[in-house]
Amino acid sequence: MTTTTTTRTQQFVSRLDSLVTRGDRAWLAALRRLTSTPDRWNADTFAAAMPMLPPGLHPNEEGWWLLVAGLHARWHQARSTPGHATGSFGASMRRLATQLSPDAEPADAVTRRFSVLLTATDERLTHHLRQAVTQLAAHDIAVDFSRLLDDLRHWDHPDRYVQRHWARDFWTPHASTDPTSTATTDSEASP
Repeated sequence: MTTTTTTRTQQFVSRLDSLVTRGDRAWLAALRRLTSTPDRWNADTFAAAMPMLPPGLHPNEEGWWLLVAGLHARWHQARSTPGHATGSFGASMRRLATQLSPDAEPADAVTRRFSVLLTATDERLTHHLRQAVTQLAAHDIAVDFSRLLDDLRHWDHPDRYVQRHWARDFWTPHASTDPTSTATTDSEASP
């Protein structure tokens, strides 16, 4: 991953965060539709999503950027400040699994959901990510959306290194001790 790509993804997520900070509920609602199959591609969704994309994206990559915009809007539904995390999506799911489990082992339901997510492709991936992000949001567990976008751009790599990294972060116990285990907002992070 190049610095330019990282900067573009961070700027993209910053633009999405600004919608949350501004409280632009209509724009966020339109972006949330990017994660629902039936009405994903309507005029309102295009009007909301396309201005958010950085210039010069390859058409094959637009789908990942749009998906992350929709997932970001979904996680931030009913929030007034952006949530922030660091780490892979596997680490966020690990935090969820350990939060829901009475013992040190990850919760079985989250483990099953995560296992299915790791093998998902195409529309099924969108479906499983939408479900996972909704569950993470319900438990106030933040997602590193810049990292998620960078990872999804390489989801179809034949080595499946993104899926392996997520799996390592999920099934490795030290991932649950990450200091960003719950959502932090800009107002909470400021002294």
